[in-house]
Order: sequence, then structure tokens, then C-alpha cells
Amino acid sequence: MNINRLLVLFCLLVHSHAYALESPNTLGLNDLLALSLEELLDVKVVTIATGKQQSQIEAPAITTVITAADIEAIGATDLDQVLETVPGLHVTYSATFNNPSYVIRGLYSTDNPEVLMLINGIPVKQLYSGNRGNAWGGMPVNGIARIEVIRGPGSAVYGADALSGVINIITKTKADIEGTEFGVRTGSFDTQDVWALHGGSYYGFDVAAMIEIHDSDGYQAIIAQDLQSQLDQRQGTNVSLTPASMNNERRNLDARIDISKQRWRLRAAYQGRDEMGVGIGAGGSLDTIGAYQNERYNLDLTYHNPQVTRYWDVMVQAYINENRLKPDPYLQIAPSNVVTRRGIVKDGFRLKSSKNERASGLMLGSFYSGFDKHLLRLGAGFTYSDLYEVSHFQNYGVNPVTNRPLPIDSGFVDFSGTPYAFIIEGDRKNLYWFVQDEWQLAEKWTLTTGLRYDDYSDFGETWNPRLALVWQATDDLSFKALYGEAFRAPSFVELYNTISNRGESISRSEYVEVRPEKMRSYELGLSYKLRPDIRTSLNIYQFKVKDNIAFAPITPALQIAQNVGQRKGRGIELETYWKVASNLTLLGNYAYQRTLDEQSHRLGGAPRDQVYLRADWQFIKHWYLNTQLNWVGDRDRRYTDARQPVDDYTSVDLTIRRKGLNQNWDFAFSIRNLLNEERREPTSGFEDVVTGLISIPNDLPLPERSVYVEARYRY
Repeated sequence: MNINRLLVLFCLLVHSHAYALESPNTLGLNDLLALSLEELLDVKVVTIATGKQQSQIEAPAITTVITAADIEAIGATDLDQVLETVPGLHVTYSATFNNPSYVIRGLYSTDNPEVLMLINGIPVKQLYSGNRGNAWGGMPVNGIARIEVIRGPGSAVYGADALSGVINIITKTKADIEGTEFGVRTGSFDTQDVWALHGGSYYGFDVAAMIEIHDSDGYQAIIAQDLQSQLDQRQGTNVSLTPASMNNERRNLDARIDISKQRWRLRAAYQGRDEMGVGIGAGGSLDTIGAYQNERYNLDLTYHNPQVTRYWDVMVQAYINENRLKPDPYLQIAPSNVVTRRGIVKDGFRLKSSKNERASGLMLGSFYSGFDKHLLRLGAGFTYSDLYEVSHFQNYGVNPVTNRPLPIDSGFVDFSGTPYAFIIEGDRKNLYWFVQDEWQLAEKWTLTTGLRYDDYSDFGETWNPRLALVWQATDDLSFKALYGEAFRAPSFVELYNTISNRGESISRSEYVEVRPEKMRSYELGLSYKLRPDIRTSLNIYQFKVKDNIAFAPITPALQIAQNVGQRKGRGIELETYWKVASNLTLLGNYAYQRTLDEQSHRLGGAPRDQVYLRADWQFIKHWYLNTQLNWVGDRDRRYTDARQPVDDYTSVDLTIRRKGLNQNWDFAFSIRNLLNEERREPTSGFEDVVTGLISIPNDLPLPERSVYVEARYRY
């Protein structure tokens, strides 16, 4: 990454403008407390439910909207901190790469492919594991205009992987940025952030540009025991690196540009992750050396004509995403001097694997309003995804040429293009169409129906319908009844890999059918304004997922991904918003879920109960205080995991912000985990294929109390 060159280009853009800037059209922190309850609800419209703007009360889905003002108020520095405020959504982390998983309504899995993430409506996912990638590394929030979340199925609109929810991140345009902003932040874990935003007009084009650099050592949690330390106890050896700190460093660069003119919009983005630590390590034993380099390039072009004819609103969008991943310098799967049946391996087990992925798509969508009391939405599209330039080097395992074990300390051997490579190269094509009808049954009744068809080149076709009835009973009371189906596409790892009794990933010798996971969901929603200053909502849901995909043994020596049984869940979500006074707002939510397998065994990995409370208070003119409380409770283990349940925890965050000092300066001081409570996220309970041991038996420690100071300058 050439950071200096990008900064120079950005500064040239900022200082060359010669046109007056328009006023922003988004809600700012100064306005957040000034709005009445109804005014705030009017501002928080959603497009994620149907493709058109509508209030959350009218939307035929259970949604959450988080604005840039909300993000600023809570002092969030990364997307994960924002999403933890959503009812029924819990952010947990993987032990191997310290990657975030966004668990919605209790549907937990290690790779988290059941939640679809979009940036400006374009999917962020990979063929390899079906998720955002091992080097996702979070996302800065200064360039985010709003975040819209569907809790529940979304495949009737968005297709694959919108199983338990959809997260759409909408980035800022020229209208969302007040001229030019520069910001700096410093804080715990040797964290330094620098960012700049600019919005202006050039020769008839509206331009928004954003860049942010993040540098942090990350939370250096001490890991007392890992997989190797347990093996040491069995073998009487002492080669584990524990106790030692996790490898959580981050060197991130994020840059975006948004150019629009009349009906056209062009967006380009770059996300670079350099020296990204691997958390615990890829092999379940502490790796203090391994790191990743990851580069993502995104380009999309949109044409939107809201009135092609009297009744037709048409949009065409094309995009291409590139993702390049490689280790730096290698991953230490097992530590130096590890003892094996064949002797001591001086260098330990080392792995260098890299891959590139490219995804491109074309979508045509339209609204037709020519029928009385009906609004039709029609669409069709094609996506092509390609996993290519796979390389795989390691110093252990079976020689891919002789099929005999490699000599001890033989050095790196090239496994690329052999049956022993960590994944095969391949591609996936998807042709789809969808139709949606919004029917005004009566003055206060709206029925939304929809159907989407997807045809995949590697596992077949799938149909996903939806049905939603919304009744605005009175000005203060509304009801929703929702039915939806969704699916999760099997990833390439699940389609083409096995796990051998050596713990290695080996490509399948022949194709074995794996069907997509399918969900059916039923939801009831109620929204009621108790008083002009208090509104509350209650959601009740139940779902069933069949053809659950999981690795399961087919012989004592081999595991393979199969459709094994089903999962079912139910829960409630309660939200309340209270405008206490003109300078004080309180909001909170409670979520309960219970998710089981077909034998009524608990799935584990997600909290059964969550409570979130937030207070926004303007205690003096230009001074704002935000307090958050997040209680996470009742986290069961999987029924096969004999360990004690993970302890509940309460996290309290505090942010004080001074706005408009000398009109241009803003300052903020934040404390996260104010009470310095010990918090841990459960490790999955996955047993090592060879040993049967749980890699991190004491679970994953979360950051202790941390402090951040930031300054922003706007002009």
C-alpha cells in the first residue's frame, strides 16, 4: 500500500475546489436531541426492506436504522461497536483470527456466513468461506452515512446468505459531508487514527472523498493455555508459547470516492490490511509471528432514472470487487520444536497459502406504479465469482508427489494445484430474477408479496418467497405479520474440501452434493406510542432451518461437509425510545432467543439474553454526554462441550463531546468498559480432529478498560 501517494492525491482534491459547498442533508449530532420523537422517526427511514424509502413502522420487515449522528454520539470507532447496539445482534469473535461474527437471533457458526453484509447494496462475501473473509479487519465509521439492518430472512430481496439477517452500510456522499473534515484519534493499545473527508462540486460533478489510516497493536490479552500447552501436559514437553499475548495488531488503510452527476453515480473503494495479526493462530496454538496482508478493490457504476416514463422508475447497476489475500511471512500452525510421532520438528508446522477472488455483477431493477393501489418492483441480474491464483506451501503433511509423509524439517513444499491444496480454484455463476408487489388493500392495510429465483452453476436452483401484512390501526398503533424464506449457499470449503485425521484440509477427489441451508420464518411485530414522548415496539419470531451444513465424519479418519439435520429458534425483541426532555433522550432494548438443533440440544455460542441501554444528554450548550450499558447473559455451551457456561458481563461506555469550539473544532473523550469488567467470548468448543482437545479452553478475553481522545476540524 502506497499510503503517502494516496494522501497526496486526497490533499490535491481537497484544496483545488472552487465552488460553494451545499448544506448536508443528514441528521447531525447537534440535531439529534432537538428533534421530537415523531421527527426522529420520520428521519430514520429505510430502503432495505423493499428498495424504496419508507418509515420503519411501514416497512414489511423488522429493521434497525443507525445514523451518522448515532455513531458520533456513542463514540464508536469501528463498525463492530455500532452493530452491538442492534436488538438481537451480538458481536462475538473467533479465536483463530480474532474476526468479528455478527450473530443475529442466535444463529451462530464459526465463519458467520448466515449474515449477508452489503456496502451500498453490493454484497461483501467470499466464495472460499462464504463470509467477509479471514482478513476483514473491521471497518472505520467516519465515512458511514447510515446503517440499515434487517433482523430475519432477506433472500426474497437479496438472495444467498441473507438467512438470519442483512446489514447494509451506506457510505457518505457529497450531501452528507460538511465541506472538509480532518480528524485524529489516539488511545489505548498504542492506537492512532487519522482521517479526512471532503465533499464538493467540480465542473458539474458532486464529489465525496474519504480516507482513514488506522494503526494499533490491539488488545494484548494474555493467553494462559492453548492447544499446544494441553499437548505438553500429555507428553511431558514444554514447547507452547503460552502464557503470552495474542497477536492482534492492525495496520489499516481505507479510502473511498463517490462521484455523481444527474442520474449517474460512480463509486470506488480500497481497503488495505497490512501486518494484520492472526489472533490466537490458525492452528489453535499461539502464533506470535503470523500475519496477513489483504487488499480489496471495489468499483460500481449506477444509473437511476426515477421517471423513464410516467409509471416506470428504472435503475441499472454494475460492479466488480477484487480481493487479494496472502500471509506475511507465514502462519505458524504449531510452534518450534513440536513433538510428533516421528520426532521433533525444529521449525514447527508452517503454512503459506494465498488466494485471489473476483466478483462481478450486473443488476436491472424497476418500479412500476401504473396499477391502481399496487406498486410493482421487478428485477433481474447475473453475478460471476472466481477464486483463482491459489498457492499453498507448507513444511508438513503428505508429499503431494509421492503420497508419503514429508521428512521432518524438509522446508516448504509446493502443494498448489494438488489434491492436498487447501482449496481448489473455481468459479460460480448466479442468474436471478425477482418480483415484488406492494398492495394497498385498504386505507390502513398494506400487503407486500415477493418471490426471488436463483440459479447457481454449482449447486442448482432455489425459490424464496415472502409475505408481509402491515396494519396501521391508529396513528399510535401498528401491527406486522411476516412470513419469509431464505437460504445460505454452501461455500467452496464446504463443497470441495474434507478434513483428514491429521487436521489438514484436503480437496475432495470427487464432487459430493451439498444442498443450501433453507429457512422458514414467522414474525409478529407491534409498535405503540404510549405517550407523545414514548414509543415502544415488540417483535416475536420463530424459525426453522433445514439442511444445516456442517462437517461430520464419514469414516474415523475423515470429515466432510454434509446436510445434517435442522435448527429451530424462537425469541422476542423489545425496544423503547423515550424523549425525556428537550436535552435528554433514553433508549433501550431487550432480546431473548432460544436456538436448538433437531434433538432439542442447545447450539451455544450466542447469548440467550441481551440488554442495551443508552442515554444522550446535552448537559451544557455544545457539551454532550453519552452513556451506554450492554449486558450479555446466559451463554450456553454446545451440548457436546462439558465446560462451565461463560460468565455474564456488563460493559459500560462513556463519551463526552464538545461541539463547535471556535466554530470549527470538535473534541471527544471516550472510555470503553468503564468498570474494567473481565469479559470473555466463548470459543466454539470445536474439538481438534487429531487430539479431541478444545484449542482455547479458557475462552477469548475481550479488551479491558480503554481510553480514546479525538479531535476533528471542519471547514
